[in-house]
Amino acid sequence: MSGTFLFTVSDGGGCTVSNNITIPQSEALPLSATSTATPILCYGNTSQVTVIKPGGTPPMQAPAFYCKCGTSSYTITDSIGCTETTVQTINQPLELIASTTQGEISCNGGTTIINVSASGGIAPYSGTGSFTVYSGAFTYTVTDANGCSSTISGAVTEPPMLTTNSSAGLILCIGGTMMVNVTASGGTLPYTGTGSYTVSAGPFSYTVTDANGCSSSTSGNISEPATLVTSASTGVILCNGGSTSIVVSATGGIPPYSGTGSFTATAGHIPIQ
Repeated sequence: MSGTFLFTVSDGGGCTVSNNITIPQSEALPLSATSTATPILCYGNTSQVTVIKPGGTPPMQAPAFYCKCGTSSYTITDSIGCTETTVQTINQPLELIASTTQGEISCNGGTTIINVSASGGIAPYSGTGSFTVYSGAFTYTVTDANGCSSTISGAVTEPPMLTTNSSAGLILCIGGTMMVNVTASGGTLPYTGTGSYTVSAGPFSYTVTDANGCSSSTSGNISEPATLVTSASTGVILCNGGSTSIVVSATGGIPPYSGTGSFTATAGHIPIQ
């Protein structure tokens, strides 16, 4: 403290002497320190802290600092060694985190909805919302009001394509029936519509549906042989009790035939075996 002070000195014999002394003070203003900090806009970034140093005796050491969030103290020193400390607290936003929820693609070649949301950062966000996508990889970036961004990636899958097949034999006789076997692969088990079906000649179509309601159809056409028609030609028996030759032939049906050919017959109605 500056000013004039009285001091007294005594010796061993009890003699005393008093005197005044004046203590000078620097003409510089009292040393003080404050600080300011730029805001941290994005989680994990730094702030520039500037220490303001009025008073004291120049030159003074008070550089700028780049600091992460938290509380820090800064000390300045003037040219004669006087010091002053300032405390600065720096805050930052919460970390911006993008997230997604997604449905499933039920049928091969279909679509689903991806919902993109975010937390942290500074609202409002851009890049959030619902998006219609096909199967495959996706990437979405969300940006907050400060321009900070967060990116999330993933993939959407789909079931294999549902396919149906049918196998059929031959109808052996006109007007007959046969079995058509309907099978399926891909999609999502279990299936409805598969199995064996009894059919007549003509076109057919069957639809198989999987557990997700996806469907696939198979169709075809079943043929049948032409009507089997037989005919016979016979000669004349010239003498009573004699015989003649009968020729039996056939058309239609499915060759080769049995029962055709030439047969010897006597008079009368004789079926040919």
